[in-house]
Amino acid sequence: MNLAVLGPHHLAVQVTDLAAAEGFYHGVLGLPVLKRWPFEDGRAGERALWLSAGPDTFVALERATEPMRPADFSDPEARLHLFALRIAPGDRAAWEKKLAEAGVEIVHRSRWTLYVRDPDGNRIGLSHHPYDPMSSRLRQQGIQDERVLAAFDSVAREAFVPAESRAQALEDRPLDIGFGQTISQPYIVALMTEALQLEAGQRVLEVGTGSGYQTAILASLGVKVFSLEKIPELSQRAEQALKAFEGVKLQVADGALGWPEEAPFDAILVAAAPTAVPPALLEQLAPGGRLVIPVGPDPMHQELQLWTKGFDKPRVLSQVRFVPLI
Repeated sequence: MNLAVLGPHHLAVQVTDLAAAEGFYHGVLGLPVLKRWPFEDGRAGERALWLSAGPDTFVALERATEPMRPADFSDPEARLHLFALRIAPGDRAAWEKKLAEAGVEIVHRSRWTLYVRDPDGNRIGLSHHPYDPMSSRLRQQGIQDERVLAAFDSVAREAFVPAESRAQALEDRPLDIGFGQTISQPYIVALMTEALQLEAGQRVLEVGTGSGYQTAILASLGVKVFSLEKIPELSQRAEQALKAFEGVKLQVADGALGWPEEAPFDAILVAAAPTAVPPALLEQLAPGGRLVIPVGPDPMHQELQLWTKGFDKPRVLSQVRFVPLI
């Protein structure tokens, strides 16, 4: 039963009994302990405790001697509605059983959320509210190609992320896939795909297979995908995730060199950032072919460029942050 946080990236919770709070947040909700903070004046015990609520999120439990001021909320007894933790829709019954076994009262049930209180009376939600369809969110962000939008609704992103991240798979942000690599946020995947203006039957080179999610989106458009990945373990994992997709060919190789045996390509998509565009990729484009690539010296100074074979200068699509091309 995985949890993902909904709300602020970091939360500080004042508690009167740190041990009781740990029993609830760690023992019942299952948030892993990240760090323990001693009292600065040398007193015995701990003044604070950090717990993980996701790959880049933590909850800080901070010991307080005075009760918190009640918050203005529709339930006058709710005190602070701190945050909601996302649970998988199919896990609601299992969570109800777990909470009952732990002696934690469910103070309110709604269609999508179970509400409980921590030992200090703060209300926490366990939510399985469904997200809007991926295409709906992408359309609101400016993606217009209906074929691209349909591809995002047909490909389950959770099938391309590690098990511990599946509860966050529908969030519009990058996720860690191991080996120092990430799966790009859906909007960036859509932006890059739309910029290629693909037609069924075309040949596309992808540099950086990664999780295989971008590969699957491309394959869903009816193109033939030739995908290169430098890290063997990622290529093997992606191969398993891509078994249901036709027209995909994978290879473990240096993406900066392209795939000369399969060139020319109607389009090339690069999912990692070099400091400059590798000449081999431009050379392997067919006349009029399009290359979408993030370029820059570091993640804080990168731009997404669109090159068209036959033109000397690229068009900048967006400022981006990608892992470096290795």
